[in-house]
Amino acid sequence: MSPNSLLHAQIIGEGTPVLFVHGWLLNGATEALDFEPIFTTLTGFNFKRIYVDLPGMGQSPLGDVTDLDSMYERLRDFVQTVIGNARFLLVGSSCGAYLCRALVHDFSGQIDGVLLRVPMVKPDNAERDVDEFRVLVGDGAYMGSLSPVDASWVKDILIQTPAYTDLMRRRMDMARAAVAMCEGEMLAQIRNDTSRYCLSRPLDDERGFPAPTLILCGRHDGVVGWRDALGLVEKYLRASFVVLDRGVHAMPVDEGDVFEALVRDWLARVQEWQAARVRASTTAIDRMKHDFMKRCLAHLHARAARAPSWLHPNGFLHWDGLKQRPSSHATERQSMHRRRSRAWNLVGTSQMLERDHFECLL
Repeated sequence: MSPNSLLHAQIIGEGTPVLFVHGWLLNGATEALDFEPIFTTLTGFNFKRIYVDLPGMGQSPLGDVTDLDSMYERLRDFVQTVIGNARFLLVGSSCGAYLCRALVHDFSGQIDGVLLRVPMVKPDNAERDVDEFRVLVGDGAYMGSLSPVDASWVKDILIQTPAYTDLMRRRMDMARAAVAMCEGEMLAQIRNDTSRYCLSRPLDDERGFPAPTLILCGRHDGVVGWRDALGLVEKYLRASFVVLDRGVHAMPVDEGDVFEALVRDWLARVQEWQAARVRASTTAIDRMKHDFMKRCLAHLHARAARAPSWLHPNGFLHWDGLKQRPSSHATERQSMHRRRSRAWNLVGTSQMLERDHFECLL
């Protein structure tokens, strides 16, 4: 892998890897601000949180990335290098959720759970089903107290109260700091070209994904909407689909408690899924081991049935029969010893095959 293809990531903790893929023009640090307060208070769970920076964002260089296809290739290479063959969880936000759906296809056998927050389903803005903005909670007295500069941006806020706008201001400041770290000019060329701001591969092939999934949308998301994500429910068989009434694309703003509850519920379902998968794998291996030994024993008995009378039916030598054989028959004695050796070798080989075969399966 060339240095040009490496991605920066912040890694926290040990345990099952959880890969976080942020939205467009943001970075892994913005994801950590929302999720670390949840993961650091978990009990009974051990997770290695991997907050990656996509190319051209955060501390990852854009390099030779020219579209979402090449950006995804870099992300896929990162997974293969950092996570390898380990089982892991996926968390994606907005455009990051779009890229995560491609990872679901390429690594479905390793993924134990997926969380898609405000997922971008249609990259082309013109194709998105987005409601017109309307103020949900207004406060005329508060708006009248604002300066013209503050009023110019607060008027586009869903909940126009002092507490909510203060929280939204903090999230906007965080987003602006992330945008300032991006290679903005080059990324803008990708974002403004509908032929480059999309994956050329179809994403319908993740249909039937069986692991626990959380699809979290905002009822008032003015960027990607929520209706386009409804179709994902049929593709993710264990999906909880949640549309928060006061949710916007920047969620959570003041929905921290419900956001945390939903993430914890998803992680509990993942843990349940992992335990069931281990039990099923153990049962399958035991069944295969039992069937394998039955075949070995049947083969041994078949060999014994064809053996001479002085060979015991269980495959071992009948020593009484051996003593009754005339000692002068040297050739026959040598033949008997060869049969005895083959019988013992067959038993030893079956034990060796059993051990080696099932160690490969674990």
